Formats: sequence, structure tokens, C-alpha cells
Amino acid sequence: MSKSKKRQEIFKKFVDNDTNYWDDFLVKELNAESDRGSVILACSLFDIALKAKIKSFLVHIENVNDDIFDDANSPLSTFSAKINMAYRLGIVSNHLKSDLHTLRDIRNSFAHNIDECSFDDTEVINSIEKLKTSSKFIERFEGIRNDCFPSGYKGDFIMFASMLLSTLKSEYINQLEPATAEWVYNQDYYSPE
Repeated sequence: MSKSKKRQEIFKKFVDNDTNYWDDFLVKELNAESDRGSVILACSLFDIALKAKIKSFLVHIENVNDDIFDDANSPLSTFSAKINMAYRLGIVSNHLKSDLHTLRDIRNSFAHNIDECSFDDTEVINSIEKLKTSSKFIERFEGIRNDCFPSGYKGDFIMFASMLLSTLKSEYINQLEPATAEWVYNQDYYSPE
């Protein structure tokens, strides 16, 4: 299966809100990946999730290729741009925006570090500690943390990523309707006799 086809399949499962798929996928797939692979994969899922949330808010278009997301120079082609737009549209809170940017920083550490990068690196540990203290989620749900996720910072990352993705999935967004024609296009607005 091509990367594009697989990405479309994952996008559809997100839009369809297939909760069992996501829960199983995150724990199984992210844990099976290398440190670098799990971070890049998780952040790809966040990218897909943000795109789905933003698209669900915008007026629907029929084109398969959405020119505000899918081209290299599109305004929302980057993870950072999607995070900021989701915040500006009110889809995510300032707090979640900050955590998503921290996840993006972790992803960049793994993606751009030519040497081996791991969850043992000081920069990555500091970012994960920042995530852990932002909501105290891992601390509050320590039993779930210990029963369902691997130990160490990789497990913390996977748990935090799965909870944030779950948050993004659960928030309902009302889609905008296309705007009505402006008065200048309305033939009935004024017609001199």
C-alpha cells in the first residue's frame, strides 16, 4: 500500500472516529517503533488530526487535493501552521496549542538530529517533563500509566500523545456553511427602474 493511500486510510479512520482503532494503534504501533519512529509517527498523526479538525470547520470542497493544505507552499502545509490555525479558529485551547508545539519541538529534535536521538537525551527529557507538568495528566492517572504503557520517557510520551489525540477526536466542531452571495451579486437587491 502506498504512503498516500495509507495516510488517506488513517485520515478516514480519524474522521470516522474509530476509537478502538486509535487506542490499539497508538499503544501497539508507537511502542513497536524505535524512539525516532514513534515520535515521528505520533506527530504525523497529530498533523492528520489537526487537518481533519480544521477541514471539518471549513466549508467543504469537492477537490481531493485541498490547496490550503496539500501543496508544498500551501498556507497550512506545516504542522506548526496547523497548530496555530487550530488555535486561532478556537479548535484548541492556548494550553493545548503550547503542548502541541512542545510535541513539534520533540519531533524536530528526532527528525533533524543526525546522530542517534533517544528518549534519554536531555533536550527530549526536558520537553517531556514540560508536557508532564502542563496537565499533570500522567501523574493523575498513574495506574493507567503503569498498566497500559511502557516504562520510561517513551511510555510517558506515548501516553501523553494518545491522550491528546483522544482529546482532539472527542471535540465536535460545527462546519461552516458557504457564505451567501454578497449584495453586489444579488440581482434583487436594487434594480433601478
